[in-house]
Amino acid sequence: MNDKPARLERDVWELEHVAALAEIEAGLDGLEAQLQGAPDWQPGAVLLAQAAWLRGRLQRIRDSWDTRLVVAVVGPSGAGKSTLLNALAGAELSQTGLERPTTRQVMAFVGDPQAARPLAEALGGLEMQVDTSSRGEALDYLTLLDTPDTNTLPENQAILRRVLEVADVILAVFPAQNPRLHDNLTFLRPFVQRLPRENVIPVLNMVDRVPLGEVEEVTADFRRALHTEWDLQPERIYRISAKRSGPQPYFPDDETPLTDLNEFAELERLIFETLNRGSQVIDRRTGRAQRLYALFEDQVQRALDATAAPRARAQEALDELSRQLAETAHRSMPGPMAGVRGLDLGASLYGMLGPRWWGPVGWLVGLWALVLRAASFVARLGRRAPSLLSREAAPAQPSEQELAAGFPSAEVTHVLLAGWPPAADLLVAAGFGPRARDAAAWQARLDAALEQMAARSASHYGERLALLAERLSAWPIQALLNLPVLGMVGWIGVEAVVAFVRRTYLPSAYFQNGAMAVGAVWALAYVLLQAIVSVSIRRLRRGGLHRELGRALAEELLAPWANQLQVTRELRGRR
Repeated sequence: MNDKPARLERDVWELEHVAALAEIEAGLDGLEAQLQGAPDWQPGAVLLAQAAWLRGRLQRIRDSWDTRLVVAVVGPSGAGKSTLLNALAGAELSQTGLERPTTRQVMAFVGDPQAARPLAEALGGLEMQVDTSSRGEALDYLTLLDTPDTNTLPENQAILRRVLEVADVILAVFPAQNPRLHDNLTFLRPFVQRLPRENVIPVLNMVDRVPLGEVEEVTADFRRALHTEWDLQPERIYRISAKRSGPQPYFPDDETPLTDLNEFAELERLIFETLNRGSQVIDRRTGRAQRLYALFEDQVQRALDATAAPRARAQEALDELSRQLAETAHRSMPGPMAGVRGLDLGASLYGMLGPRWWGPVGWLVGLWALVLRAASFVARLGRRAPSLLSREAAPAQPSEQELAAGFPSAEVTHVLLAGWPPAADLLVAAGFGPRARDAAAWQARLDAALEQMAARSASHYGERLALLAERLSAWPIQALLNLPVLGMVGWIGVEAVVAFVRRTYLPSAYFQNGAMAVGAVWALAYVLLQAIVSVSIRRLRRGGLHRELGRALAEELLAPWANQLQVTRELRGRR
């Protein structure tokens, strides 16, 4: 009964932190998906490998969710790690002495020896001594590990690395006589960086061997070393004398304490009271996951920052090349629709306008569309080129051969072959693979794109005409041209009805003049529409279509790299 509130509280903790892990994994999924969209960006391949590593670490954290918090006591030879563990246990567990290195294996201090089994499995069968004591029975949620020295034999360092891979909290113990020990700080740096700052607890041992007037200077010196080597600015450094706090304190004559300073009691409370909680297991492991994900995001940002300038220049080169292709396609057409007659264009366009227009002007548009279709059909009799029939256009649409014949393939090819090498150099400088410089692959891609230009020309032709027909059928244009005609007809009708009601009769000349006025306005509206259509067709014939074809060709050829550059810009947008 009394355990039920604690269980409910733990369930709430787990739900909150499972949600945090799910959020991290969702963010990782998104970053991986984006990086996979830039397969030629070489930094992206490195980042994907790091993402796979991170996913493995996150899975390990999930698998260890219900196991005890792992607190690893680490430090150089002679720092007093084993002495500290004995002091915390209140018993002689680890061997201590002058022979170095003393600890050659992992020693676990737990309250229940059976609780160390999951940790042994996580260490992959690594030899581990398990000890307990009466004080250890209070450790319900954590395991203390005594580890090999950081400056010991390579085989012992390999053991230490495996321990640090599973450690949730690092108790970094350094001797107060020489706390900087650069090589040891360097060895621990990658493992410290993978942990949240609050999961790294620095300890200065043997402070009683330092004169009282020098303790603060030594502490400040150690703090600077932690900041320089680990980028760590701890809220507190525990200054202790593990030997004085042990179960059987003994000092040789030449090691008489020089000061009474000893913060062992505070460190003991941190371990036995603060860390030894169920909530700490979940909080510290969630913090590890969040820290690892933050480090991965930092790696992504560094890769983006390192290539930012060349990527921007490469994007500018691709944009300029695309613009040159469009302009070349536009300028190089002597008659951009060479071989395509104006009658065919008019018949196609009016064939699309007919179903879209309403009112009196719409009637004339439909009638004129029939006339142009008939005229175009007669004019095309005996011609070999088959017509392209669309669902909306009249059967006068130009053929693929007619459209492709005017496309300036040679000029466009020259622009591409001249402009691509410098753009490829910029892409390689931006981190893209050497495939961008493969001239044979590029030429093959260009040839294939040009072979498809005929069908693409016809497609763009139809799309261009459809877009033009849609613009010319916009309701403001239809209202502007139809309303004057309808307004005059309505006015004459109202006048006739009013006269009839008043039993007065309008003369026939009124209706004749009214009809002439309506006809004139009607004709003027239609002439205005034809003028607009004529100007639109003239612009189409002046090369607007081929400018778009050149731009479309550039987009297809440059898309593999332009799309990947876009991916890198979106990656930057996530931060």
